[in-house]
Amino acid sequence: GVTWSDFGLSINMLSVRSIAVAPTSPSVYMTGVGSFGGVTHNTACFLSSGPTLACGLFGLDSNAIVALDPSHSCTSYLGTDNGKVYRNSSCSPISYTQLGSALSGNVRSLAVHPTDQVTVYVGTDGGVVYKYVASPSAAWLSLATLDGSVAALTIDSSNASTLYAGTSAGSVYKSTNGGISWDRTSFAGSAVNAIAANSTSV
Repeated sequence: GVTWSDFGLSINMLSVRSIAVAPTSPSVYMTGVGSFGGVTHNTACFLSSGPTLACGLFGLDSNAIVALDPSHSCTSYLGTDNGKVYRNSSCSPISYTQLGSALSGNVRSLAVHPTDQVTVYVGTDGGVVYKYVASPSAAWLSLATLDGSVAALTIDSSNASTLYAGTSAGSVYKSTNGGISWDRTSFAGSAVNAIAANSTSV
């Protein structure tokens, strides 16, 4: 993060809302886009391998938050402004299916379990962190309510029980029990919109 260079690609007339990169395939990435200039677009996702940018408007809902399954780069997730989360499990054709019912609030962050693709965490603009469980019945569980819009969520890849969340109130939270309880570990002083973590640092 010390120096940055232009990637050489642009998405005209759309605002980039989120970016996800496949850990096992760095050339595969995805961006979610939203409204620009007062115009709201349908959910758009862009999946790329190498220098070619393949674009698709999937017509789901507006303003996409995206995530890629860390262990299956063809499995992707979309979260939208009306509280819906979708999953696609195929490289081709791409087809998204809604997970469970709509959540209360707009989706602002997504995190996928590093080894269990049916476990997904979501943060909303109402401050609620949800967990999707497929068994015994597919449903979203409300885990906690934090102090602002949960714009950032990430899972420690070396310990999937450890999660970090960042909020619009400037707080960074940590959970060591899969999101059941959270402790505020730091205060950034301004909105936290992204978090990256590994086994040694956040």
